[in-house]
Amino acid sequence: MSHRKLTCELVTTGTVGVRYWSDKEEYPFIILLAGPTGSGKSSFIEALANDKSLGISKDQLEGFTQTVTAYLVENMVIRGGGGDSDVFSVCLLDLPGFSDVKISEMEIIEQVKTWLDEPGFLLTVQVILYFCPINATRIPGTQRRTIDMLKSLIRTPQSDNGGSLTIVTTMWDQVCNKQLQQRADDNFAYIRENLFKDMIEGGTGLTAFTNKQKSALSILHSCVKHSGNAEWSAAMTTFLSKNTLRLTPHGQELYSNLLGRIEEAWRRKHSLELELADAATCVTQAPELIAVLEGELQETIQILDKFALQLAEFGTAPDGVPSLQDDLAEYVMQKYGRQQKYAAALVPLEDWWEKMRWMEDLLEETHASTDPKWKAEIEDGLQEAMHELSKLAKRLVDLGQPPDGMSGPQGELAAYIEREPWLENSQNATSASGIMPQPTPVEPVACGKGGSTVDGDIDANLHFGAEPQGHIFISESEVFPNLNAHRRHPHEHNIATSTMSSRLQPPQAQLSTRQSVSVATTGTSRPKTSLYSRVFRRVMFWRK
Repeated sequence: MSHRKLTCELVTTGTVGVRYWSDKEEYPFIILLAGPTGSGKSSFIEALANDKSLGISKDQLEGFTQTVTAYLVENMVIRGGGGDSDVFSVCLLDLPGFSDVKISEMEIIEQVKTWLDEPGFLLTVQVILYFCPINATRIPGTQRRTIDMLKSLIRTPQSDNGGSLTIVTTMWDQVCNKQLQQRADDNFAYIRENLFKDMIEGGTGLTAFTNKQKSALSILHSCVKHSGNAEWSAAMTTFLSKNTLRLTPHGQELYSNLLGRIEEAWRRKHSLELELADAATCVTQAPELIAVLEGELQETIQILDKFALQLAEFGTAPDGVPSLQDDLAEYVMQKYGRQQKYAAALVPLEDWWEKMRWMEDLLEETHASTDPKWKAEIEDGLQEAMHELSKLAKRLVDLGQPPDGMSGPQGELAAYIEREPWLENSQNATSASGIMPQPTPVEPVACGKGGSTVDGDIDANLHFGAEPQGHIFISESEVFPNLNAHRRHPHEHNIATSTMSSRLQPPQAQLSTRQSVSVATTGTSRPKTSLYSRVFRRVMFWRK
């Protein structure tokens, strides 16, 4: 399928400044800032604002970068090809540093989705700026994995989509002698010829940031220009949902990275326990050292549990990803097996709930009223969705209350479950057959020995390396809508479906400054979605 290229132009209308994002601004052109901790993202924002009093870099040093932060670029707009009405503000979405030992890539992507899911906001990231320090002595394995994850995020089955990514090399102001200059030149060549060669050949930009406002402005102009060569936006919230992630290379990368973090924390925990045991048997060991080791062990366990909770929230593992092994698998399953089992029931329930709403939206289309065959297909799909929903709702209710750290269905879905739809379906089925319905227990059944509910009552098939159950990811280009039209008219894409907040809240975890908002709509007064959204949902539903 051919795609109409979108030509965007970045225009300054006065003195450029930067301030924290306000909910008053709508429909921005979103540029996502990504990179390892200390790569220069905060310095880029301060240079763009030409004001170091913002204190962004200082905040970063003090550990306040654990959440996604949005900034509005003042006196700067994006002009499309649609005239004066086709003008959008510029939003910089600053991510926590990748490769941070305390926050996983999975958590960062979930924060991005949560922010994008805010009602009334654009549901796509148009451009990603990846910051890469030029003075590094080597590219660590964790950074390589992050780069692979970003590549898989923006790629489509049809192309590398390189125009939606721009590489920003940083720390050039620290190159102060011939030796450092040679290293920087070698690193720049390596980035161009090896690390990002495939993406650069596909349209990715490669720039150098010199820590000046003029340089920052030039990079923004460059990335917007390159984005015109991209057939797709860099990231779309629809493809960041867990049901879709487990079916994509991007989701497999995220899940594998999370497994690696859990394994690393487990090894660290074991090492610290051995050190503490040795210290306890040594009479000459200073109490201060033992206190330090105990503190490090406690912190490591908190990190391990945080990542294990995220693994549980994901539900069923992606296809082809190896599972946890031996003692670590037993530790995670015993501690968070119930959370994983609950998530494995809740995620498909939410998925079918969305599909049912999509079918209801499609029935309102003019085409459905004029095409009996198409209308019949939609009605069949709606019946299937309602049937699956009732079964999944009963399954979730049988699991009882949400486990610790999790919340159950929200908004309209919660109200639907309270109506006990499985009873209605059972009555309808038995009435048609002439058999009197039997009462269906809706209270959770007793688990474990002696009728007690215990954490050990876990479905053995729901291990953390289980095969996925879901729809195959779309691969044929002809079924995709023209996403350049989506990029050009973000005001058409205010999807009115309920957005689910993060269900797992690990102990002492720092929450995002922008919490997800559940859009609770009732009856027929629910806001109508755009034509693009409904068509895209139809594609997502029927391409199984």
